[in-house]
Amino acid sequence: MSEEVSRERANQELTELAKVELEKARIQAEVNQGWQKVITEVTDKFEKYSTQKGSRETRLTTTLTVSILVFLFIIIGALGILTYLGKVTGESLLFFLGTLTGSLIMLVSERVRSQDDK
Repeated sequence: MSEEVSRERANQELTELAKVELEKARIQAEVNQGWQKVITEVTDKFEKYSTQKGSRETRLTTTLTVSILVFLFIIIGALGILTYLGKVTGESLLFFLGTLTGSLIMLVSERVRSQDDK
């Protein structure tokens, strides 16, 4: 009978040990799933940041372009008024408009080229 009791105890200990090992495996699987979630979230946030960074650069370029155009239209308006009043010759206004037209064509072509590269 004592032999039977010791076998039963040994079986219970093995069963308890198996339960502990099973619990360890379950916890390890949860930890691995947690790491997969962390890596997935970090990767998604990095991709989102990269996308936003590109859009920030686009917004900066657009803001800069609009600012330059407003500044140039102010200058054109001032030169037009000065030409009308006779303070500046028409040839000066035409020279400035030609230079401005060339600059705007280059600005637009660079902008189109940079958007094609993206």
